[in-house]
Amino acid sequence: MYDGYSNAVYEELHGVEVVVDRFHVTKSYRACADNARIKEMKTLKKTLSSEDYAQLKGVMWLFRKSLWDLNEEQQIKLIQLFNYAPELKQIYIYREALTGIFNRPLSKSQAEAELNSWVEQVRNLKLDCFNSFIVTLQNWQHEITNYFLRRETSGFVEGLNNKIKVIKRRCYGIYDIGRLFQHIWLDVEGRRLFGYA
Repeated sequence: MYDGYSNAVYEELHGVEVVVDRFHVTKSYRACADNARIKEMKTLKKTLSSEDYAQLKGVMWLFRKSLWDLNEEQQIKLIQLFNYAPELKQIYIYREALTGIFNRPLSKSQAEAELNSWVEQVRNLKLDCFNSFIVTLQNWQHEITNYFLRRETSGFVEGLNNKIKVIKRRCYGIYDIGRLFQHIWLDVEGRRLFGYA
């Protein structure tokens, strides 16, 4: 979501659809929810007894997951957090609702309507933590909702880039570029060709 990049693409590649990758959109709205959780935890640390606050240990990882990915004990712990901080429950619900929009097989126009409805509901509830994401969504809505045209992501490229960074760290001290590319090729194709990771 960088104007210089998207403008260059629009100028040089006429007729293409620029797609803001779902990963970056997700990262943006999840960061909003996480920041609200951090702020609320600081407040709870001041207001709760040390025993009550200690029961919330590890809740950060639970808050970051979907309720359906948690076991019963973890769900109870998360609900306990929501009892202490009801606004966090609303934030959690609307964060998961937004993920649900991206998971459903919607058309671009349906997605736009769903996202606009989500924004309206969040504003009505005064969940200000999402304000920065809402600004981003409104500035980039066309490019964000282009995802729903073919549901394409840059996940493969992001994963390959990460793998190459790890290989570069492992190969520190190798100055022959050919050897570096051999390592990359073996890591990427080795399992398929030779049956190892």
